[in-house]
Amino acid sequence: MGAKSTGLLALCGLLLVALVVNAPAQQDERLKGLIDKAEALLTQKANVFIRTYQTFTVNGQSQGESVQEVWVRDFEHLRAEKADGTIFTLTPEEVKLLHGPSHVVLLVPKETLEKLGKDREHALAQLGIGLPSALFRALVDSRDKLSITGQQTIGDEACWAVSVAEESLPAFGAALGASNPQMHLTAVEIVLGKESAALRAANFDMAGAARVEVRQTVPDIQTDVEVTDQMLTFATPEGATVIEWTPDQKPEEVAQRFRQAVLAATKPGP
Repeated sequence: MGAKSTGLLALCGLLLVALVVNAPAQQDERLKGLIDKAEALLTQKANVFIRTYQTFTVNGQSQGESVQEVWVRDFEHLRAEKADGTIFTLTPEEVKLLHGPSHVVLLVPKETLEKLGKDREHALAQLGIGLPSALFRALVDSRDKLSITGQQTIGDEACWAVSVAEESLPAFGAALGASNPQMHLTAVEIVLGKESAALRAANFDMAGAARVEVRQTVPDIQTDVEVTDQMLTFATPEGATVIEWTPDQKPEEVAQRFRQAVLAATKPGP
């Protein structure tokens, strides 16, 4: 797997349960080199397909497994799909999210993205949309608050397991779109390829109104796949409710409208 291609894996922030073992000696030097490589990935371009497996546990009870498929060109161009019909597309011209079960569409047009500027990642996170670029920047920005806690192999790639210090957890929460004030991250452990620095797996633990554990893994990756312009958008389904984020609206206002529309559409009948 070439460095250029594997670099794009980091875009998806798609992440596995790390096996914690004693870290080898000189882990700080290893970590420095790893994060330097990770930072270089931010500007790389290559087409990648990733299939992610994710499990949720709430108060010790499994909520099942979901599968997400992601096609990536770079941090600014991607498409994600889930089996429940949810679709997310990202380009510099438009961000679009279809919540499959409710047929509610969130549309962020170019004018709004331009007004948000550098605050785009933070603003979208307030709607529960954690962009891969935001997660990866949080990793790079927290380089002094990371430690290697173990190693494992995912697919055919040797990886380091890296834990995040407590003081950096809020930054990761913001990157993940964990905007619920009743919940907060208590632990983050990620797994990166030793040579590629690709983000291959992670554990996220949250506490507050409930105890939530999220486990994500990407065991298989395809590189140099085709990602066409047509894949980076989708037609709004007939009869769908569209929530458009206009430049004059604040993130919290749009988030409330979107949540209300989803709840109204999925509320059981009498």
